[in-house]
Amino acid sequence: MERTKWWGWGLENKSYGLKENKKILSYLQEKLELDPKEYLALKFEGIQLPQTSIPKEIIAEMSMLTKVCTDKYERLTHCMGKGYKDLTRIRKGEISKAPEIVAYPESCEELEKILSYAKEKKLKIVPFGGGTSVVGGVETTCEGTICIDMKKLNKILSIDNISHTAKAQAGILGPELEEKLNQEGFTLGHFPQSFEHSTLGGWIATRAAGQNSTKYGKIEDMIEALTMHYPDGKITTKTTPASASGPDIKQLIIGSEGTLGIITEATIRLHPIPESKHYCGFLLKNFEEGTESLRTIIQAEIIPAVARLSDPEETKAMMKLGSSEKNFLESLVKDTLKFYLRKKGYGEEACMLILGFEGPKDKVKLDFKKSKKIIKGTYLGKSPGEQWHKKRFELPYLRDEMLDLGILVDTLESATNWSNIIKLYSKTKEAIEQAIGSYNVKGFVQTHISHCYTEGASLYYTFVAKEIKGKEIEQWTAIKRKATQAILENGGTISHHHGIGLEHADWTEAEHGKKGTELLKKMKECLDPDNILNPGKLIR
Repeated sequence: MERTKWWGWGLENKSYGLKENKKILSYLQEKLELDPKEYLALKFEGIQLPQTSIPKEIIAEMSMLTKVCTDKYERLTHCMGKGYKDLTRIRKGEISKAPEIVAYPESCEELEKILSYAKEKKLKIVPFGGGTSVVGGVETTCEGTICIDMKKLNKILSIDNISHTAKAQAGILGPELEEKLNQEGFTLGHFPQSFEHSTLGGWIATRAAGQNSTKYGKIEDMIEALTMHYPDGKITTKTTPASASGPDIKQLIIGSEGTLGIITEATIRLHPIPESKHYCGFLLKNFEEGTESLRTIIQAEIIPAVARLSDPEETKAMMKLGSSEKNFLESLVKDTLKFYLRKKGYGEEACMLILGFEGPKDKVKLDFKKSKKIIKGTYLGKSPGEQWHKKRFELPYLRDEMLDLGILVDTLESATNWSNIIKLYSKTKEAIEQAIGSYNVKGFVQTHISHCYTEGASLYYTFVAKEIKGKEIEQWTAIKRKATQAILENGGTISHHHGIGLEHADWTEAEHGKKGTELLKKMKECLDPDNILNPGKLIR
């Protein structure tokens, strides 16, 4: 297998190509007033990890139970996730904690032995799927920690062609799962931006959402049953389409982030591979007009697979990302289109809407026609939607190269009802801009609406600023806290799909209330009284 980067996103031999794209570079330099020099990460040889505190005899005994690794690369690539705070510390060599053993169980029996042994020896455990968490969900917080990497538990155990379900092990990666389902004529329909490097178990543990969730639902809608192992046993929920047998234990496990147990298997709900797909783009005069068009489409019971409205700042960035220096004809067409749009009243507040329809051919055509009548904007054809679909998993690679240039870049997300969405959008954006400005540096915030529901939608923010060398984490923390406070004060949830992890744990009580948080603590005490599993996550 190709190795993953220890300093960034994805595979070692893959990059976005920012340095070759002068238009994007000049855009960033103009917006942020960047210094021309690059700030490169430490070399691998310069990274120092904390000394191992687990005795050698325990490591030897562990190796009798399952495959274990203790080398530097394995420990380094399993010590944190892929958020800005994680990568900044790793690149600076500021690693205070790292797992001392990385275990790779190949069966549930091996996993059970590891859990039992860890409890006996009072060792801590961090479950690890793809390691793509951006909220500290897989960070090592204690000495004496074993990281359990689930990627060898990666089989599809069965497919029920009659019921349209499949049972799969939790360590299977997104592309492998989807490829095997496709071979049988099915799709799960779950495509988060982390799709290429994240696992089924990770999606379930964090209540993840894919980019096609408007049609197919979030991961909690896709799970019919699951199995979770905890230090003294396991819980297996029933494989039935629905039940009224009291509170839904399955839904208590989904989103538990490895703090109650380790999810090992899931029965997932499948969809036939869509007969037809139509991805396209529209331009609207402003964000409010676009939001109203999107709400009207969804509430008319037209359900696109993808419904993504970018605000003016993100729209400008998308146009830069999609620009071509090599094709003169393409540039000429774009200039002509810009002139036409200006004449039609589209100015600096113009917003891009990407719609994607999937399903039976006739229904796709009909839904597109109905949506086109509703939208008060200009149809831009298939190209914007198809380009977005083609490149939708590549943006995290761009972030790595922005970090090389001394750029702070991260994301956060929320959700609220349609009646509140413009207020939440503007107040949170304003809070982030103020936090960036308080450090006397240039920056910008871009946002899109996605993951739409009849009642409302999610808001996804990307914030970008010039880093202050030596104060990067302080600068990031100030932005994050200011934004989260604005979200809570203006009717949003602290997370729509990233999860809680370490970074949102301070606000769990604000989200769930005192009694709700006490209930979560009681669940933890019931299944993991020794606080072995993923300590510090979800609840302080």
